[in-house]
Amino acid sequence: MRHKLLSLAFFLTALTLSSSAADIPKLERVFQLAKTRSGWAEQQTLSDQMWKLREAIGELDIVSDPVSDRYLITKLGGPIDLVHFLALSAQVCSGKFSLADALYRQWEAEGGPDHEKGLSRVYYPEAHPDDLPSNALGALFGEEVKHLQSDPSADLSQLLHHFLQPLRPAEDQLAKQYSHRYIVMGLPAKASRNQQLSRSEWFTAEPMYMLSALDPALKRKASNARSALRLAGMEVYLIKEKPIGIRRIK
Repeated sequence: MRHKLLSLAFFLTALTLSSSAADIPKLERVFQLAKTRSGWAEQQTLSDQMWKLREAIGELDIVSDPVSDRYLITKLGGPIDLVHFLALSAQVCSGKFSLADALYRQWEAEGGPDHEKGLSRVYYPEAHPDDLPSNALGALFGEEVKHLQSDPSADLSQLLHHFLQPLRPAEDQLAKQYSHRYIVMGLPAKASRNQQLSRSEWFTAEPMYMLSALDPALKRKASNARSALRLAGMEVYLIKEKPIGIRRIK
């Protein structure tokens, strides 16, 4: 029953958008990149395509100015690292891990246990502002499309467009005005040491709030990251007492 309800929820969400969803140029470019690789046409399942797409995106710059196509900058969901997003979506879509297990494993891998023990300065974590939010969104996407895992008619590009549109991806021209340091890490040109350290200890799925840069007018409707995410119809929730999941608001 839960599986059917999730499928229905995803279907109804898709229906609220045009069947020809507005283009997200960054997505179009990364799909074109992946399709030039050998073996793309042989991928039989959605999760196989996700891994192949992730492989191509993984060769793009992590740190660059302007920010590279590895990152999808959204107004309501913060910066999304597509490498993190696709890894979690593939794991959950394939059934390799449950959504909760996949996200908790990543929290551990990023250094969550050491951080809670106060050992961040001994075992330096690298939980950046885009990591856990991207994981959570990717896992949610994987959960919502896993019923299409072996459907030959499933179109990964179109499914991604429908999922990401409510997060309001920034216009390509706007996103490309910013560097990785600013729009992904949220760091000013002269960041203090404490600011820099805080950007490696982002152990929550709550995305970074960047509406001041991306859409100042929208700040009147969403004054913080939590309210911005709610505008997209989503919220952060606890998994094993950690704020590492994102779900749709019922």
